[in-house]
Amino acid sequence: MGFLARVGHVAVIGALVLSLASSLPSAASADAAIRIGGSTNDTPALKQIAGAFATSHAGATFSIVGSSSGEGIAALRDHAIDIACSDVAVNDPAFNDTKIGVVGFVFVVGNGAGITNLSRAQVQGIYSGHFTNWKQLGGNDLAIVPFSRPIGVGTRFIFEMTVAKTLAPMKILPDATAVVNAVAETPGGIGYSSTNYVGAHQNLVVSYEGVAPTDANILNHTYKFATDEHAYTLGDASADAKAFLAFVPTQAAILKSFGILVAADPAATSALRVEGTLNQTAALQKAAAAYQAAHPNLALAVKGTNSGEGIAALKAGSIDVAASDIAVDPADFPDFVGATIGVMGVAVLAGPHTGLKSITRAQLIGMYSGKITNWKQIGGEDQPVVAFGRAIGTGTRLLFETKVAKVEIPTQDPVNPVDLVHDIATTPGAIGYIATQFVADHPDLVLEYGGVAPTPENIRNHSYAFSTDEHLYTRKDGPASARDFVTFVTTQRAALAASGIY
Repeated sequence: MGFLARVGHVAVIGALVLSLASSLPSAASADAAIRIGGSTNDTPALKQIAGAFATSHAGATFSIVGSSSGEGIAALRDHAIDIACSDVAVNDPAFNDTKIGVVGFVFVVGNGAGITNLSRAQVQGIYSGHFTNWKQLGGNDLAIVPFSRPIGVGTRFIFEMTVAKTLAPMKILPDATAVVNAVAETPGGIGYSSTNYVGAHQNLVVSYEGVAPTDANILNHTYKFATDEHAYTLGDASADAKAFLAFVPTQAAILKSFGILVAADPAATSALRVEGTLNQTAALQKAAAAYQAAHPNLALAVKGTNSGEGIAALKAGSIDVAASDIAVDPADFPDFVGATIGVMGVAVLAGPHTGLKSITRAQLIGMYSGKITNWKQIGGEDQPVVAFGRAIGTGTRLLFETKVAKVEIPTQDPVNPVDLVHDIATTPGAIGYIATQFVADHPDLVLEYGGVAPTPENIRNHSYAFSTDEHLYTRKDGPASARDFVTFVTTQRAALAASGIY
């Protein structure tokens, strides 16, 4: 069911059509044999396809004017046009729906941000005003400048229905080209557009939820910021209009040149799904991009959750590769095939005004059991201990409780590792732990553990005790491509090292 169908016909009109005093430009005249209006994601392609249609249908003429999904739907209701193009599905029994294809939308990020992937939660934080600097998301110290589209535009509606509400003040630009150009000219800018308007600014496109907006990923819906494109007619549509809509899906090459992908495209023949610990996500995304370059017909989606969720999803058969900080027992998972991809260290962090540069296991046991409540008890400043941690189910939490200390007191457990580091850095007396890759910009927070610093060499040779092997698991009955991808990951030493896996 389409996005608009789920919210109902009345809500559709309220959301999409706020002001339609002049529904379409006068070019959509009643003299035209086939009058088409609506989303500018579709109308440029339909103009070219109309030319091809006219060569084999003598006398067929067209008036095609792009506006927005909402204006096209309103004009069709008023019988002002014959075909309305829409980025969103409309639940109306009076309409006949022809699905043209699938359009993907991308996030473009301006120069200097230092970001190659955005999660849904991060985009929500940006467009709500919660995140205002890219360093909050692991990027550079640069202000975030968001851009958006007007209310009533299908692209804006899809963005708000599937990704994030637009709550913070920002500049609203009239069309996709203006958004992309503004982001290109604005350091730290961010905006969204359908793929066909990115043009020469492909370098600004980032992955979303760990998935690149490739044709294959868009078609098989592993890339989630996408939508079916619709062409609507009324029940009394002319024979020419119906013939044209039957002709449109056959023009896959033209549609693709305008960013509209036909579902039958053979590029979407297979998909590989990877999920698990956030400690591997960045490295796996880089490896996936390199792997896909050599396997263009394979869609590869990498989703960062936690070790427990990845293992559970692989056991259920809903993914192909699970990433885990913890080794599973073969007796419990006899259908799994495992591979060790490296060693990861977990840093112990201390916030301001603690007075210590090193900490022992016994001291951490005391803190997380509630026996040590003030840093002065272990030679530090007179500052209450504020304990942070990772959520139950994460590999990092299980590793901490297995190798270091049981957590017997309430702790603050931000879901996002970047938020955890930020909170520790700004909380006097804080104590916490996180994979070393997330503290590269905060070396001042890192404590020695047992008198040993978490350097790459110390982690690699296991002299730093708070470390673990990192694992990838596949199923014995899973696709061969999953095992091949895992083997490929083990060769990507630079990407792994950049994520603190040695």
